[in-house]
Amino acid sequence: FPSHDRGVVGQDKKQNLLVLGGNQGDSVSIAAFVPNRVSGYRFPPNVALPIDYQLPVLDLNAKISTNGA
Repeated sequence: FPSHDRGVVGQDKKQNLLVLGGNQGDSVSIAAFVPNRVSGYRFPPNVALPIDYQLPVLDLNAKISTNGA
């Protein structure tokens, strides 16, 4: 099934992930995603995984994404 790579830039006050993605509505945008919709996280192979990292809380009023795009 289709998947898209996105970059997590933070979280909102409700702990939804704020992700930067391209090709949504023919533009680059930040959208909110409910965390249980994430199928996995990727890190570059030579980068140590973060320990106890807290995502910044951003006040962007991003719309919750309801589809896979």
